[in-house]
Amino acid sequence: MAKLHIRRHLSSDYQELPDIDASQTGTLTGEDRQCLAAIGTYFGKSQAASRFGISLLHQHFPIHDTEILLQTISCSTRSITVAPHPISTENTVPVNMRFAPSSSTDDINLIGLEYVSALALGGCHPVAITDVLHLAAIRRILQDHNRIDRFGVRLRTNHFTVSSDEILLETCNKADRTLFCNVTPRDAKRPFRTIETLWYWLTISESSPHGFQQCTSYGECVQSCAQECTNYTHDGHNRGHIPGHSYSERGHY
Repeated sequence: MAKLHIRRHLSSDYQELPDIDASQTGTLTGEDRQCLAAIGTYFGKSQAASRFGISLLHQHFPIHDTEILLQTISCSTRSITVAPHPISTENTVPVNMRFAPSSSTDDINLIGLEYVSALALGGCHPVAITDVLHLAAIRRILQDHNRIDRFGVRLRTNHFTVSSDEILLETCNKADRTLFCNVTPRDAKRPFRTIETLWYWLTISESSPHGFQQCTSYGECVQSCAQECTNYTHDGHNRGHIPGHSYSERGHY
């Protein structure tokens, strides 16, 4: 019988991740997009898209062994704050994870990289043994494309809705080791390039546009970073389309 094991991140787990400021971290190669396309194809044939997204593995600042990276959700302001917190007995669940080696092809080992209070999950269920088949399929695709250290898996939550004319913009204060995610107008002009960091799939139709949550850097991204949900065209223009699936312009976070 397959087993599921999720362990909390250690400082070494974050040290192994590439820094988001590194010049090549946010550059998606053709092989990266082929892997994402394969995952999108699987999502289109299964119910996995309602449970998971795919994240770009990276770090913003160091995390200590005595800390946990925790999301704090504000539905009233539609904002998320992510920062290290002391490890406590608080009931938290992982929402952003990466695959870890397993001695069995049937078992799933995950490392929790980002957590949220169980009370903030709403109607979303934590990752459980019932997710093993989907997780195994995602892991197999990542392994087949040699991207197991490039992409992680993200639990889809329903904190609030980001509409098609809005984006979720994230800024990073490295001195305070804090990320701030706020909903802002999509058409606002921003003098920075975008770096895709999180992909959600939702089947609409084969010709529908799709939206991504992304990371946007201010120049070298020394003090700040941004995550946004950006429109893409079906033919691959405007920062690159991931083929193999159709997407929704609206995201739930």
